[in-house]
Amino acid sequence: MVQWLGELSFLPALAYASVRFVPLTLLSLAIGYFHERAARADSRVVFELPLKRGQTRNEVVGNLLWHLMWMPAFALVVSNGVLRFGEGIWLDLATFFLCVYSFQMFYWLMHRAMHWRPLFFMHKWHHDSLVTTPLTGFSIHPLEGIGWIACFVGPAAFVSLFTEVGAWGYLMFVIVGWSGNIVGHANAEFMPSISSTHWGSRLFGNPVSYHCLHHARFDRHYGFATSWMDAIFRTQWPDWIAVAKRVRGGAPLTKLRERVKTSEAAGA
Repeated sequence: MVQWLGELSFLPALAYASVRFVPLTLLSLAIGYFHERAARADSRVVFELPLKRGQTRNEVVGNLLWHLMWMPAFALVVSNGVLRFGEGIWLDLATFFLCVYSFQMFYWLMHRAMHWRPLFFMHKWHHDSLVTTPLTGFSIHPLEGIGWIACFVGPAAFVSLFTEVGAWGYLMFVIVGWSGNIVGHANAEFMPSISSTHWGSRLFGNPVSYHCLHHARFDRHYGFATSWMDAIFRTQWPDWIAVAKRVRGGAPLTKLRERVKTSEAAGA
């Protein structure tokens, strides 16, 4: 049923990537901006601050460059048999969770490395957005885009050296990561309260404000969608839970470096 995906030549694979990911991006942007608008109505935005001048233009350019990189890369990977696809519910489930948690680990390492001064030039584009928007997610330098491609493809490609990966599980992993990156950069706290607990953030996902703090304060919170790598390496801000609760309660932050008083300490 899924063998056709692995049998596509480059141009059909490129067409498939175009019809799959461009609409996904547009839909994810619509969802992200919907959450921002809804949050603004009851003051659940994370930062009550204006965007930098020219930010939207830079983000649009970054997104266009990312799409022009990802779609040919995906087509090359698929058409050259880098991924060996199989099918079956257990294979798909195993592929999905393996890719999700491998991505979390590889992305944390890549992200942390890009905050090292000699490498920061490739991450600076993304950090020009101090107050984030859904367009911030893929507003990235082309060299950082290569890292994202490696994170999306690498774990499944490694497994494919030894056995097949579930096609639907892999595609679902990419779709969830892709859409989550866009929607998760909205300047709005819409995640459930379980995400604002230590164990909930490690298993199910961070509050949106968790990553917003990374953009505003520059360091710590290097995790993509869960906090387990940050918990291991102790790269969390102590007040992140208090920030999430405050924002969810309708009191946005009004300064980029603003701290929220709390007696809670982030950690294992």
